[in-house]
Amino acid sequence: MKIYLLVGKCPLAPIVVGDLAKSGLVEGIFIERGYIRGGNAISLFLNLVKRSGWRFAFAETISVLAAWIFHRLKKLLGINRLPLVSDLPGAIFVKDVHSENFLEQLRGLKADLLVMARYNRVVSSKLMDIPSLGTLNCHTGILPAYRGLSSTFHSLHKGAAYVGATIHKAVPKIDGGAMYRQRVTGVEVGESLFAHELMVYQCAGETLRGYLEEISRDAAGLPRFTPYDSHPEGNQSGNYYTWPTSREVDEFLKSGKKLWRFKDFIKLWKLL
Repeated sequence: MKIYLLVGKCPLAPIVVGDLAKSGLVEGIFIERGYIRGGNAISLFLNLVKRSGWRFAFAETISVLAAWIFHRLKKLLGINRLPLVSDLPGAIFVKDVHSENFLEQLRGLKADLLVMARYNRVVSSKLMDIPSLGTLNCHTGILPAYRGLSSTFHSLHKGAAYVGATIHKAVPKIDGGAMYRQRVTGVEVGESLFAHELMVYQCAGETLRGYLEEISRDAAGLPRFTPYDSHPEGNQSGNYYTWPTSREVDEFLKSGKKLWRFKDFIKLWKLL
């Protein structure tokens, strides 16, 4: 089976796809150049400050920045376990995944399956339908309850007992489609948002790799994963979330929860 990944350039993405990329299960990894759309990193940071407040924007920024620094430092020291996605085996840079040039390239590769992981842009049906078995998405949240962005934050804010990841069929409706695998892990009282996000990324990576190993063994003649539609479509219930509002962040912090702790970066260092 010819499997390709579509991954964002976030320095935290290797926690989800790094081991999978090195496993030999995937033919290549598409990484879109200029992944940040709608402005540069500074303008996006300011927009996040405007919506979610400076504390949440700072927490998001410092986690990504720390991951990037750790990647570079560990590479320099020759001790990195997970390189940046651009350094993973099979990395293929793409200018625009919706361009005719890329669509023709994907058709020419005769891919059986495209898997989106840590890729936060909406893709067209035209793209999703090219692989013979369709396209999957690895959502770092529990579906159908927590669709959209910041699923881990909203899970903790709502007092959920679990966080987790879901693998589902990619359809035009965001985080809809039949669910193939879901794995959850219990919320740990006293741990921060960032600590739980790292837990979810690990959970997503392990679940995705295990599922792809399974279907790679058993998918001979499998008609677009119909036998694996063991759950209803994720778009029939639940809520869609985006970045939290500053009010939600205030409520989160006033309840005694933390966005991050210094010890979280020790765990991040060990993961990378």
